[in-house]
Amino acid sequence: MTHTPQILCRAAVLLGFVLSALAAAQAATPAGAPASSGSTPKPGEGYVSLIDQGGFTPSRAYRILPFVEFQQVGTDDKVELSTPFVPANATKTVAGTQVYEWSRFQDRVKYASTVGLNNSLVPGPGSPEDLYLTNCVLQLPADLSIAIKQGISGTSNLVLGKPDIEVSDTSNGGALLYDNVDLYGFNKKDASEHLPTFTPRIPREEYCKDSSLNPVPDVPFIYIPGVQTCAFGGCLGTWNYPSPLYVNWPALSARMQAACTSASQSYTDVYVKNITDALVKNMPLAVSWDGFLNVHTQNGKPTSGVVMTPVIGETTVLPSAAKIAQKDPRFAAYFAIPFKTITTGFVPGVGQTANTAGISALEDLKRGLAPGTLAEQEEHGYTTLFQTWTSLDAVVDYRPTIFWASSVTCYLFGPCIPAPLPLTAPDVLSTGPACTVPNAGSQGAGTTTLTDARFHHAYVSVPESYPIPNLSGDPQRSAPLRLPGQD
Repeated sequence: MTHTPQILCRAAVLLGFVLSALAAAQAATPAGAPASSGSTPKPGEGYVSLIDQGGFTPSRAYRILPFVEFQQVGTDDKVELSTPFVPANATKTVAGTQVYEWSRFQDRVKYASTVGLNNSLVPGPGSPEDLYLTNCVLQLPADLSIAIKQGISGTSNLVLGKPDIEVSDTSNGGALLYDNVDLYGFNKKDASEHLPTFTPRIPREEYCKDSSLNPVPDVPFIYIPGVQTCAFGGCLGTWNYPSPLYVNWPALSARMQAACTSASQSYTDVYVKNITDALVKNMPLAVSWDGFLNVHTQNGKPTSGVVMTPVIGETTVLPSAAKIAQKDPRFAAYFAIPFKTITTGFVPGVGQTANTAGISALEDLKRGLAPGTLAEQEEHGYTTLFQTWTSLDAVVDYRPTIFWASSVTCYLFGPCIPAPLPLTAPDVLSTGPACTVPNAGSQGAGTTTLTDARFHHAYVSVPESYPIPNLSGDPQRSAPLRLPGQD
C-alpha cells in the first residue's frame, strides 16, 4: 500500500475534528477506590465502575442525569470518566450515517470513474447512465434508463436509514459485530449476477463534476472496432470479431485515474466530516478511549481507539434475558436479584457463592443482554455501550467499471450498423490521496479497491465492575490536535 502513511496521517488530522468537540465535555478526575471485581481487569483495561439511572432524590441530589462511570485500572495514574446515557435513536442515527456515507463514497468513486472513462463527445452506443454525454450533459436519456433499471431491479437512490440495534455477545470471548456494508451487500458471485440492473444510487451532481467532456472521438484514436461484412447469408469478420482490433488502454486508464482521484480526494473529507458532525450532534458527551487519533494494530490492520457512550434501550431487557436463561437455567434466578443487593456468600436459588461483583460466570452472560431501560440497567448491574472507531480497510467493489466500445456490422447492399461492446476496464486502487491503475496497459476485471480509514460501530453490553471489550491505550484526558486554521 504505497499511500498507507499518507492515509493514516490524513485521517488522524481529519478525525481530530470530532475529538476537539468531544474533549471539552470529558472531565477527568482522580480515581476513587474501584468496585471490588470478581473478574479482575488486566493492567490498563477499562471497566464499568458505576451505573446510575439519575433522578432527584435525597440520596442523589447531585445526580439528576443518568450516567455511567468508566475507570482504568492497573496503572500508576488511574482515571475515572463519567458520561450520560443517550437515547438509542441517537446512536442509530450515527450508525446509519456511517453506513450511508460509506455507500455514497463507494458509489461516487465508482461512477466518477465510469463516466470519466466514457467521456468522449462521440461515445460508443452504451448504457446512457455510463456515458458522460448522455448522463452529465443531455441527462434525459440517462434519467429514463436509470428509472427503468431501478424499477426492474427494485433498487432506489441511497437514503439515510437507522439500522436495528444488534448487540455483540462478547461473553466467552465472542466476537464483535459491526457494519460491513459493501456496495449492494452482494458478494462477488451475486454482484456478477446483478450487473444488468446496476444503476447509480446517487445524484449525478456527486460524480459528474470529477471529469469533463472530451472533444476527441474514441474511434480511431482510442480504439479501432472490429468489423464484419455480411452478404448472401454469411458474414466475414476481422480477427477475433467482435473484439476491437486495437485498444489504447493506457489512455483509457489515464482518464479513469484522473476522475477517480478527483472523487476520492474530495469525498474523503466529506465522508469524515458528515460522520463526525453526526457524532458531535448525537453523542456530544461521549467518552474517548485512546481516541481516533491514536492508531494501533488490531486483527492485522491499523485501527484507532474507541469513542463510546451508554445507550437507553427502546424496550425492556426481559426478552433477551429470557433467551440467555434458556442457555443457562441459573441465569433466571440470578437475574431476578438486584445487583446492588448481592453480597459475598451463598446466593439462594442459584446454588453458588458470589463476591461483591457477583458470580463471574453469570455476570459474563449479561454481555448478551439487549439495552434495557435506565431502571433495568441500574437494577441488574449492566449497561449497553455504543462504540465507534476507524480502521484502515481495503474494500473491493466488484461492480465492474465498463468502457463502452462498439463493433460494426456492414451489409454488402446496406448500411454499417454499430453494436454496443462493453469492455471491463483495468482494475483501480483508490487510497484517499490518489487513485492508481497498476496494470494500465491491459484490460482487467473493472474492480475498484478502496483503501481508506473507515468508520465502524458496535453495541456491547458490559456488567458493572467488569472489563469493557474493544479498548486499547488510555482514556483521552486532554484536548487533541485541532485542524489547521481552527482556533
